[in-house]
Formats: sequence, C-alpha cells, structure tokens
Amino acid sequence: MTDKFTWRRGDLEIAPVTEETWNLAYYSGDNHLAVSTLDGLVQHLLQRDAAVDLHEEIILLLESTKAKNMPPELRKELVQHGYLTVIVQGNPAVLTATGNVATSWKELVAAAARGAFPQGYVLAEPCHVELKFHLPPTTYATTALHNLLKATIDGLGQAMFAASPGTKLTKWHTEDWWITSLAASKKPTDREPRLEFRIVSGIQPCPAPAPDRNLLVDATIAGSPPLFASNMQKELAWRKRLRAQVMLPIAIPPTTRLAAGVIFTIEPSRMISADLDNFCVPAMTGLKTIALSARNVVELHAIKQIAGESDELSTQMRIWALPG
Repeated sequence: MTDKFTWRRGDLEIAPVTEETWNLAYYSGDNHLAVSTLDGLVQHLLQRDAAVDLHEEIILLLESTKAKNMPPELRKELVQHGYLTVIVQGNPAVLTATGNVATSWKELVAAAARGAFPQGYVLAEPCHVELKFHLPPTTYATTALHNLLKATIDGLGQAMFAASPGTKLTKWHTEDWWITSLAASKKPTDREPRLEFRIVSGIQPCPAPAPDRNLLVDATIAGSPPLFASNMQKELAWRKRLRAQVMLPIAIPPTTRLAAGVIFTIEPSRMISADLDNFCVPAMTGLKTIALSARNVVELHAIKQIAGESDELSTQMRIWALPG
C-alpha cells in the first residue's frame, strides 16, 4: 500500500480507500475492518479502546485524512453530528462590499465547501450553521458580526443547497432558508484571517446566559420580524417597539463585549422563503436604538421558528455582557 495517512495514534494507519469503502487497518496484526457508517466507525474505535474520547478521535481522524475519500453516507452522518469543520483562508466580505469583493469571497467559501464534499452533498432539511470569524484586530473592532453573514452564507449555500425554484437571478440564490439556526462569533487574530464553519442537522437552541454573564436585555418584541432591505417602514416600527420595551439597567461601557440570542417566530410561508441571516440584520442594527453597538456583539445565536396556533409573531431578544 502506498500514500498512507498516519493518524495520531501510534499503531493505526489509514489504508488507501476504494470507491466502496473507507478502510481502517491496524498494521500490528491482521485485523482489518471496512467502515462505511458512523456506527461502524464508533464500534471500531471502542473495540480498540473502550475509554477512547470518541469526539476527539473522530475529529483527529478527519483532520488527518482531510475527509476526502469517505463514502457519502458516512460523510453525511459526520456532518449531521457536527464533526466536519471547514476552514476558509481570507478576509470575509461585509454586507456593503462591492460586487467583485463579495463575489470573490463567496467563491472562496463555495470552493472550500465543495472541497469538503467531493462526491457532492445537497442539504434539504433544517440545519444549524456555525461560523467562526478570525479577523485582523482593526477589522474585528470596526466590523459588526451580522455584516459578515450574508456573503458567507451565500457562498456556503451555493455549494450545499439546491438552487431556489424559479430563480433566474444569480447562482447565489439557493435554498439556504433551510438554515434554521446559526451561531456566529468573531475573534481578533494576529495570524492570517480565516473562517471556520460547520453544519449540523437540526436546530440548536439559543444558549442561556452563563452565571458569569450579565443579562442586559430580555425582551419580546411583538409583530412580524422585519427582513433586511425589504420594508424600511416596518423595520422602523419594529425599532420603535424595541425602544419602548427596553430600558438598560446601567450605562454600558463602550468597550463591553456582547453576546446576543435572538428567536424569530414567523409565519409558515416565510419559513421556506426568508433567510435567517436577513432577519438578523435588522435585529442587530436596531440595537443602536437602545444605546448598544452591534460592533460589540462578538457572539450571535439566532433561530427562526414557525408560530404555532397559540403563538404570536415576535422577536425574542436576549443581550448579555461577556466577562473581561
């Protein structure tokens, strides 16, 4: 066998793959096991070491092989369980970026996503997206987190979702409305800027404030949540309702780092037509009406959900201060 990839456990090597299976082989003996499902992989690892940290070992395995040759079903299972993280090197395009700048970033993100899924993988189910932006210090300080979402999700969507039915606009119009929850964060870095993203099946709940976090805002703004660039009058009315409901308990220092959790309860028709990132933009820009800066938000958790028979259309918003 040639072109072996060495894993970080001493006696385990990954044999070259066939088109049918993803082969894990131990060279300390004749034991050989073909693995094509996540359950098979887990059982294989447990047989080797009952005390193994499965989460850590699977991530290390993916890093070693770069996840290039595994069967599509196994790859899908790993994605669904949040094991596959994709890295994109470069400065992300902001919401107001010119066409060329935005397109270049979208292409980078799309290429990285396709590289992680060489056999192809089209999402057609509710999913959670996690985006971690590592930014130059100046960009980190001056760029609001919500302004980084659109171009990034457009690029991700082009590789991971089907084209929107009946759309004849651009290739960036896809069914990324399947993203029903997201977690975005930004951090400063002195290294090369990069994005790390992963996709998980299902909806991830907005976290509750940890004990070391100071809850500043806990409000529910009634009415249908506004979308970015759709109806300014509706957005202004929403901001007015937000301002009427929120009175900050203390003056917030301008350098305070903030985390935001937002739940958009919306009409059924908008669940399959309106993108989650487009709900986030008006919600975050509205913070200025309550004397908070969206630039200080370094963590953003958002969910969109259908209003039940007894539910009111609303935006539930929590803002808390981070320690340090």
